[in-house]
Amino acid sequence: MMWYPRPTLLAAASAVALFRLSLAHAAPPPAGSAGIAAPASGEGDVVETIDPDAPNQPVEPPVVEAPPAVPSAQRRAPPAQPPGAASSPSEHFELHGWARQSLEVGLSKQALSASEMDRTSVPYDQLVARSQLFMRARYSRARWFEANVSGAVSYSLLETAPAHADSTFNGFNGGSVRGVVEPQLYEAYVGLFSPHLDVRIGQQRLAWGNADFLSPNDVMNARDLRDPFLSEKELRHIPTLMLRADWDLGFATLQGVVEPAYTPDRYDVYGSNWAGVQPDAPVWARGLSNLAARSLDPTLQEPAQRLLAATRYPKSNFTAPVLGGRLSWSVAGLDVNYYYQYGFDGPLIEVDPSFAESLASVDWNNAGLVDLQPGLAAIDAGKRPLSVSFIRRHHIGMDLARTIGPVALRLDGAYQSKRVFMRRDFVGFVSPSIQGVLSAEYQTGDKDKLALLEVVYTHVIDTPAVPLLIYERDTVGVAADVRWPLWRALGFELRGLFGIRPRTAIVQPELNLKHQSWVVSLGGLWLDGEAYSLGRYFRRNIEAYAKVKLLF
Repeated sequence: MMWYPRPTLLAAASAVALFRLSLAHAAPPPAGSAGIAAPASGEGDVVETIDPDAPNQPVEPPVVEAPPAVPSAQRRAPPAQPPGAASSPSEHFELHGWARQSLEVGLSKQALSASEMDRTSVPYDQLVARSQLFMRARYSRARWFEANVSGAVSYSLLETAPAHADSTFNGFNGGSVRGVVEPQLYEAYVGLFSPHLDVRIGQQRLAWGNADFLSPNDVMNARDLRDPFLSEKELRHIPTLMLRADWDLGFATLQGVVEPAYTPDRYDVYGSNWAGVQPDAPVWARGLSNLAARSLDPTLQEPAQRLLAATRYPKSNFTAPVLGGRLSWSVAGLDVNYYYQYGFDGPLIEVDPSFAESLASVDWNNAGLVDLQPGLAAIDAGKRPLSVSFIRRHHIGMDLARTIGPVALRLDGAYQSKRVFMRRDFVGFVSPSIQGVLSAEYQTGDKDKLALLEVVYTHVIDTPAVPLLIYERDTVGVAADVRWPLWRALGFELRGLFGIRPRTAIVQPELNLKHQSWVVSLGGLWLDGEAYSLGRYFRRNIEAYAKVKLLF
């Protein structure tokens, strides 16, 4: 619900996508407003990212987001150029980023004895080592032009849990270990500025809303949900190709956004620790997933996830654009934002009743591709036994923010005309929904010393015929983040989510040791809850971890 804002979307695509892969083998052959301190997460629009951090003070680079239009009188002049920058006083170039090495060790007892193993068991990576490098470059000329580009490259080594309960790891020389190399371009855009109109074109991150754990209005960018708890904040949202214009009206700022093509959230369907198919998924989804996986070489597991995630995406030929608008204004210390987006939601999984009946009768321990013959026959007849698609919807929202002394108070709310949820039988459910977040943050001016509390409420307007996965019709939760120094360079952070309806708990404590440009972190993740809640569904991801990060 919080850190993992769309878990139902992960579950949604599992069965259909993997069924598509099976068919391929069985038959002939895609923020904070001005005047209010930014959220603790570092998200929120950054007004003209011209001023760098103070020299010789290495800090974690902020999430670069295209700033809103600001009257020219309020814009700050570029500072003195650091050594190595362009010689012209009207030009400025900056390059920064970070390198990180992390190690995650699963603490749940996931190994199965020989008698417990069957073809509906879900794989689990008990050891994950990940190396990452992120870099961002920015060039600006005077106050009228800037160009930004950023990207990351990562290498992950994943060790599958042992097949037997009395063994440790399977060893790095066996088939249970796989390596994944992933280069990715994030931002790539240019900006043109005038006293009253700013325009940015290209792949960019645009944050809407004020909430930290989950902003109901942060809908303009896709999310990367493959590692929702330990991934870096710069990597949790996917910059999107868009044209953005900010017009200063004097009394307010009007923003317009056009995305020529829809970019869906990125998630794993099967095979990874945070994939949609988990041990509590329906038996037919687990069996079908394993059946498809047997037809797939392990080296293709990660590249195949996008193929498995949907049967149909919105068209990318400019006939299905995403449109958005924001109006921002301030009065008497109160910042107000209104939002509208005409976009998509999903994925929505639909299962033909006759095909669902045939899946329920399959003996998955002895199943083969031939058992999918009813689905193949339905396709030959022009039917869609399984489909995963995206639906059009309207999003309307607003937020309020005000500071009272050291406390920042925020209220975010949103209404969506259609939102996709997942039922416990893995069939999609569409309903209008309302979501609100009330937050209070104690700020000290030190990013390593804060306390944040948020109350989140989600209401599903229509009544589902089958209970939902993760959500109830009225879902209520409390999220907290406390970050405080302990002794000199040693500090701690405690993030937690406590669901009231449904009951669930997720706790992530972490110790951080900082020295100049280095940050060393030790922490853990614990999850639990009632059946089909967020913490219970992903409960096998209880783990301990260590991270070493170098900022530059």
